[in-house]
Amino acid sequence: ERDCGAIDVVCYSAEGGTVAKVEIRAWLHPRLGACSLHLGVLQGGRKSEWTCPADAKSVTWPEGLEKVDAKAASLPLQALPEHLQGADFSMPAKASKSNDGETVVEPCIAGISFVMKNSTGTEWFKPRSGGDATCRFSSFGRWKGEWAQVAERIVDQEVSSSQMSLRKRYENCLELVDEWEKQSQGMTM
Repeated sequence: ERDCGAIDVVCYSAEGGTVAKVEIRAWLHPRLGACSLHLGVLQGGRKSEWTCPADAKSVTWPEGLEKVDAKAASLPLQALPEHLQGADFSMPAKASKSNDGETVVEPCIAGISFVMKNSTGTEWFKPRSGGDATCRFSSFGRWKGEWAQVAERIVDQEVSSSQMSLRKRYENCLELVDEWEKQSQGMTM
C-alpha cells in the first residue's frame, strides 16, 4: 500500500443558487505523472449506482471527458500550478427553503463516484477503504442534527460497500473513535 497523494472535491452554489460548481483538486505523488478520473454520476440521494457522466447533458463537463461504457467516463485531470492536478465542472441547481428556513441549493446530479488512474492506465488507485471515492452534492436524505458528519460517514460506508460484515462495521467504528481521540486529545464527546 503506497501513498499516492490527496484529493479534495468541493461543490458550491453560484449565480444566486441557479448553478452549482464543482472543483476537484489532487495533490498527487510525482511518480504518477498525469492522471485521470474513471467516474460515474450518482442520481439519487443514497443510491450508489453509477450512470455515465457523458449522458448527463445538463452538466458542463471540462474538455476531454470520454464515455467508457454505459456507467462510466474518463476525465483527464489538468496540470495546475504548484504540482496540482484538477478539473472543474458546473451544472444547473435549484434553490429552495428547508423546513427550518435555511436556503438549500440542490444540484441536478446527486454526486460523483470515482477511482483514479495514471495516464498510461497501468496503475489504478482508490481510497484506503478499498472502495470508490464518493462525493455527494445533494443534501436530501441526510441527517442534519448533532454529529451529522459521523452519521454521513457511517451511511456512506454502508451504501458503498458491496458486503458489510459485522467485523467491517466494528473496524469502521474503531477507526472513527481513533480519529476522534486524535482530534479531541481524549476530551469527552
